[in-house]
Amino acid sequence: MKRKLVFIFLLGLMLLLGAVQAQAQVSDAAVLFLRIAPGARSAGMGEAFVAVADDASATHWNPAGLGEYPLAHAWYEIQVADDNRLKELAASAFDRKLSETFFERIQSWQIKGNTISRFENEQWLEWEEIKIDTSKTVLASLSRRLIAADKDKFKEAVRQISQVNTGISFDEINSLRVKLMKLAGKEGADQINAMTEKLLANWQDLRINGEAFSAFKNSVEEVTIDGQLTTDERNRIESEANACETTTRPEVVKVTYPILLTVWRGWEVPWEQRIEKIAVMENGVPSDNYTHYDIWALSNFGLMRYDGTNWLNSDAIQPRRGDNLKDIISRALGTAKEEIINPRLDMVARANNTIPRERIAEIKAEVEAALPEEFEGRSEFVKNLARLEEAWMGCRLDNVRMNMFISDYGKAMQDNKITESEGDRLMFSLEKAFRDRLPDELRFPFAAVFDGQINDIGVDHKTLYAGTASGLYRYNGRSWEKYNIPADSSAVWSIRPVKRGLIYVGTENGVHILKDGKWTSFGQDLGITAGPIKHIYVKNDRLAWAATEDDLFSFDGTKWTNLHKMTTSVGDSVESILHRFYGSIDQTRIDQVIMKFGGTNPEFNSDSKAGQTVTLSHKPVFEGKITALEMDNDNNLWVGTELGIKKYDGRSWTSYGYKAIKVERTMSIEELAQEYLKTTEPDKVNSFVSILKQKNTIQQGNLQIGRVVWVYANPAGSTINSLQFHGGRLYVGSIYGTFSYGGGSWERYYHEGLHQANTRDIVGHAGEMWFATADRIVVFAQGKNELAFTHANWLPDLAEDLYYEFLSYTQPFGGLGTIGGNVTFLSYGTIPTTGENSSDVTGEINPFDVAVTLSYGTRASKKLAVGLSAKIIYSKLSVVGAGAEVGQGSGTSMAVEGGLLYSATKRLRLGAVITNLGPDMSYIDAAQSDALPRNLALGFSYKLLDSPYNRLTVVGEINKLLATVNDDFSTELQEAVENVGIEYWYGSLLALRAGYIYDKEGQIKTPTLGVGLQYKGRYRLDFAYIPSSDNLPLANTLRTSLTVKL
Repeated sequence: MKRKLVFIFLLGLMLLLGAVQAQAQVSDAAVLFLRIAPGARSAGMGEAFVAVADDASATHWNPAGLGEYPLAHAWYEIQVADDNRLKELAASAFDRKLSETFFERIQSWQIKGNTISRFENEQWLEWEEIKIDTSKTVLASLSRRLIAADKDKFKEAVRQISQVNTGISFDEINSLRVKLMKLAGKEGADQINAMTEKLLANWQDLRINGEAFSAFKNSVEEVTIDGQLTTDERNRIESEANACETTTRPEVVKVTYPILLTVWRGWEVPWEQRIEKIAVMENGVPSDNYTHYDIWALSNFGLMRYDGTNWLNSDAIQPRRGDNLKDIISRALGTAKEEIINPRLDMVARANNTIPRERIAEIKAEVEAALPEEFEGRSEFVKNLARLEEAWMGCRLDNVRMNMFISDYGKAMQDNKITESEGDRLMFSLEKAFRDRLPDELRFPFAAVFDGQINDIGVDHKTLYAGTASGLYRYNGRSWEKYNIPADSSAVWSIRPVKRGLIYVGTENGVHILKDGKWTSFGQDLGITAGPIKHIYVKNDRLAWAATEDDLFSFDGTKWTNLHKMTTSVGDSVESILHRFYGSIDQTRIDQVIMKFGGTNPEFNSDSKAGQTVTLSHKPVFEGKITALEMDNDNNLWVGTELGIKKYDGRSWTSYGYKAIKVERTMSIEELAQEYLKTTEPDKVNSFVSILKQKNTIQQGNLQIGRVVWVYANPAGSTINSLQFHGGRLYVGSIYGTFSYGGGSWERYYHEGLHQANTRDIVGHAGEMWFATADRIVVFAQGKNELAFTHANWLPDLAEDLYYEFLSYTQPFGGLGTIGGNVTFLSYGTIPTTGENSSDVTGEINPFDVAVTLSYGTRASKKLAVGLSAKIIYSKLSVVGAGAEVGQGSGTSMAVEGGLLYSATKRLRLGAVITNLGPDMSYIDAAQSDALPRNLALGFSYKLLDSPYNRLTVVGEINKLLATVNDDFSTELQEAVENVGIEYWYGSLLALRAGYIYDKEGQIKTPTLGVGLQYKGRYRLDFAYIPSSDNLPLANTLRTSLTVKL
């Protein structure tokens, strides 16, 4: 907020300054070279670039461009699922507005009438069980959980919760009150009201006995049969109503999904697709940023791919003429075996039918039961209904027309019967729902490819590998292929593609390396003494690591080992050796290793001199399961575990995230946890005790005085999900958020809420990064360092030795924004000088103008970027003054500039910039000073086309020199310069540009043309040309620019 206020203040100040100082006429302005368009790209677009400003020339056009990607770092969020539609339907279901025949399926959710259910653990659930505080009333608990702003919705939610938990509705209780009130008369009305109010209060508090209420309800029916209600009957009814009350309320409350999705505070939609691991694969899009990669995600429901627009769990397949569904599956899997094809029919059919098979069966039964026996076409109608499931299974059911049939059926049943004419229309509607052949495109789900669970995924450029319970699979972007690993048909648990043609695979039995098409296997005989291998890291051909859940193996290019060789020092004991190697681990673990030390190192003698070699296993250092492996540039191995991060530097281990405390009195571990946490809350204490026991090898009994206990200190000691070394820092994904390590310090990753989100996986490639949580992926798009240079022979039709140069550079700085700068230079060539009273040439001068600019831009919000520039201007027009004039023929000034960029939509961007605000330029004396060319520019850019292979942008801009502003609006508008242009990109290789400059006051009306060539997204060469024209000084001007992304 502070940064926003600062920029708003400064921009307002500059606008005020400009208004005060803008008194010079256009013709009086000095250093007009500051208005020259510095980049061949912008020049080719009619010099309309204020709302584009997306390359290094933004330091001239609009410094706010430095706050936007690609000049600044950016973070983009990709949701796994959009819950807007589900919440929209939930609101209607909560208000009971959906018809009984309404049906829609959204992933694992099903909306049927006004009931919403979720499929989990092989069953449909209609509610969640929410724990409440039983010491408070249910109403008090709900008042903190429900959004109470709308009292009517709050009341309705309470009634729905009470009904689903008691099986009794408000209307039931209220109807009994109405019956009794009709017979009670004035003398019994207060008694009946008090009785039912108490009954309703107990009902809302979920302290009501269902069987007792049924008995009470029956009694009310009995006493009201004769139309009279005696005093004795009132008292008996009241006694039975009181008997409905229970003394306890439940610990958990059932809350239906319409309530949770609409009026429950902070409830997150539990989508079935929870990301567990990601990989990025080149997709062929011609770009040099994150869009060059598709995101593959492994979720609890299988494999899915994000193609830049949508999440897909299937590939598109175009059937051939005469194909049936079995033919499609056979070709996709490369087999004709019925035992493989048949189990996948239902899977493929579900991927291509929007209506579930179960719903088809329901509709079939409902319609058949509703058809009158006397309906003339009943027999044929029933035959068509019988064809529905077969057509569904063969993907020959038109989903749109089938939905129309269901809608028609719902309308026909509004009066609970089907007439003869309605039956005819329904039969015709049903017949149109059947297809004669497969649709033009089918989706083949990735899940249909594999047998068994997917354990890991990895990418080598444009090839995806999937390790499954049944083996290794490869996907080349078009088709899948199963690899057969020689002599090992066990499950594949880990995959590590290293480079083209080289991949490491971890299985139940060891590590297998595929190099140049040849497999090499490493098992028990070559050092892999345990399995399964769940994690692999490869540094190079002679250094790799592999891990099971509790042991670690290193590879030297020939064999694997889980042992470390250590050379002893003078005075080393067994215990000192172990403490030096294992670092901060529990003494009990040290003691356990000491007991086995003699067996593995029988020749060790603590009395001997230094230089003995001992072997130590890595295994004791891991108190929790190993979850991730990574190495940094210094060859340190980082290991993520369920109990924090550990580092192995080749000599010893260092553990992070815990600190040692010494027990000062005999106490239980529970008491230690309570003292350390300063709470007795059972959930927190029990969770902490569980970690303490595992970290410190504590079983039962009290902790003795003097014992050192390692306690959790920071997130580096939490469960680690992922490690990624990128850009000189180690990035850590943990259950408590994302953080990083570098330069000896830990830092939280404060972007897009990742600092506190359970981060499941992190991937870094080519400067870009992808962070995966359970329900979203955050993409870090790295801002580019850009260097741009422009050259032009200026006004070639007037003189040959005038030239213009522009050099600009930008560099992003984390989340703070981007700093840039430029140097602008204009040479006026060589001009002969003459004497004061003579026309004889006495010498030559080389006048020039130069300006040095420093710019800064950053984002003020997700849609608004702001920027500032400051420049120093030096103009040398002569070496001496004329006659008695004071001055040296040169002048110096300074100026500030400010700009805004607002992204109104994904396609439309608006820009505004005010430039060259500063003191007048004085060459002779202050009285004869000239104003700077202060200018206000407003512009827009709109992306007509925005695809990876075709991009078309339209730009427009209006520029007004801030001379006297006393003219009327029409005159001021006539003095403005209008610029329009277009830019078309074919992929990232070729750009074509055109524009038009209209300056009525300056009598410049000219088209502009431009072309750009780009190589590998990093090197761009641009040309701009103003065609030949009469009376146009800029005619035949060719500008050339080179832009390099560093």
